[in-house]
Amino acid sequence: TIVLARGDKHETLTVDTEIKTARKNELRTFDAKVNTALLKLSRERRTAYLTVGHGELNDPDSLGPMAQKFPDARAAKAKQALVDQNYKVEKLGLTDLAIDVPEDATLVVVLAPRTPLHDGEIAALGRYIDRGGALMFVLDPGGEATLGALEGKLGVRFDASELTDDKYFEPMRRAPTDRRLVLSNQFSAHASVTQLSRGAAQSGMLLVNSGTLRDRDFEGYAQDKAPKRTYVMRSMDNSWADLNDNLTFDEGSEKRDKYNIVAVIEGPAPEADAAASDDDKPAKKPTGFRAMVVADGDMFTDLLLERVPLANAFVNDAYKWLGGEEVLAGEVVSEKDVFIQHTRSKDQVWFYLSMAGAPFLVLGLGLVLTRKRRRPVSQKRAS
Repeated sequence: TIVLARGDKHETLTVDTEIKTARKNELRTFDAKVNTALLKLSRERRTAYLTVGHGELNDPDSLGPMAQKFPDARAAKAKQALVDQNYKVEKLGLTDLAIDVPEDATLVVVLAPRTPLHDGEIAALGRYIDRGGALMFVLDPGGEATLGALEGKLGVRFDASELTDDKYFEPMRRAPTDRRLVLSNQFSAHASVTQLSRGAAQSGMLLVNSGTLRDRDFEGYAQDKAPKRTYVMRSMDNSWADLNDNLTFDEGSEKRDKYNIVAVIEGPAPEADAAASDDDKPAKKPTGFRAMVVADGDMFTDLLLERVPLANAFVNDAYKWLGGEEVLAGEVVSEKDVFIQHTRSKDQVWFYLSMAGAPFLVLGLGLVLTRKRRRPVSQKRAS
């Protein structure tokens, strides 16, 4: 039994005393459990709000019957990553967001909504970042949502033309559609992608039907107080935005380039409140907002987080940076077995092998045994 204590708070972890059993069970994910326990002890619990009501990955049922079109639209693991970082996760619906973002929000996450947010909701998110909030806005070509009026505040706009590559891609189906499974190891040295930039040479990120981000002029800021925009993830230089959706590069109308996938924006600090406080405590120094805009919603789906280690690293480091805890960013070792799922093509192969292969195997064995029995008779007749 291991007890981690600080003041009057403590967390308890247990490990089997038999080392062979411990290696098979607790020690596989022990690093992650210690990391979660330390976060619970190092600071008070914070609150993260996830928007709902627009077919987000965390709320696919809000689409009604249309939810059947997106069977992989689940984000339980992305939500659990917030819990592991000692966040209390709350829903942020239209009735709340139309008024304002709650004052206790440390982080607001919009996970790939399929339908657009209302103007009042966008306006509330704008007021939230004006007062120094932290916002993650994930978009996806499969949805109809955009940044709306937030484009001018964040300095980026979303392009739903799907990213395609005929050189750097994952050959999953051995078909032209594999060109939408784009691979990239183009990450900056920004704190929001700490693990990605360290592991870029060895592995890459899988981008599934991703959109892209383009520059947009900032609006509403003085020239000396404009936010800082950084693209922390790009595609390889062989990729293109498939404007006519034909999976083929069209010379002249399309361009191969390094397209922007993830942007981080750091805003200026809001004006300090000059009103006198009721106590003698010094007023907390206001800080500027932090925002991240992602053009690929699949990076947050359970399907990808189960299979792509760098996707988990990206999600965890992004949350830490948005919460101002980038000093905690880094690798969390896990030896948990990766769930293996057969693709439909593999299932078909096994089906035909079981239906046709087994009878042929029995027939072949029968022929061999029959020949062995007849051979002595034929040899006796010949003599």
